[in-house]
Amino acid sequence: MNDYQKIQNDQQLPFHLIVFDENTPQDLHFYPRHWHEHLEIVATITGKGKVWIEGEEYQIKDNNVFVISPMVYHQVQGSFPYTHDIGYCLQIDLSRFDSLFPKLSKQYYPTCSQKISSTIIHEINLLYQDMMDNKDNYDLIIRIIKILQMIDKQKTTYPIQSEKYKNRLLQIS
Repeated sequence: MNDYQKIQNDQQLPFHLIVFDENTPQDLHFYPRHWHEHLEIVATITGKGKVWIEGEEYQIKDNNVFVISPMVYHQVQGSFPYTHDIGYCLQIDLSRFDSLFPKLSKQYYPTCSQKISSTIIHEINLLYQDMMDNKDNYDLIIRIIKILQMIDKQKTTYPIQSEKYKNRLLQIS
């Protein structure tokens, strides 16, 4: 199934944060092949599994991050038993940040270096803590901007994988 997924923003904010832990329902540890118009960051603190991005398979392991560009087909599957899967899925509406990061929606960064992964996981942890502490929306947006800056500065050696993806990018340009 190649479903489009509409991202629901939290509190009218331009992002949605999903937490995965031992309390997460088992059906949320598997997202079948889909795409959406938002950037998605899958950050694993502990756990194993697989993620497919534009047909390429990557192994999920402790302390790694996958950045899934807008309009890219992808699928995520944790490994059973899910009691050891702890992490986040952060979905960001990049249209709200176009003036700051005009090229970010057209870049392709499926994986991050260990240093960048650790820093992104740390920032997402802080974002989650700020949300639980009911911090001001301004503080939450500053955290999102820090995360986007890290991704924007990352160098990539990954070419765009498919003609379908190139065509989707051209349609939204």
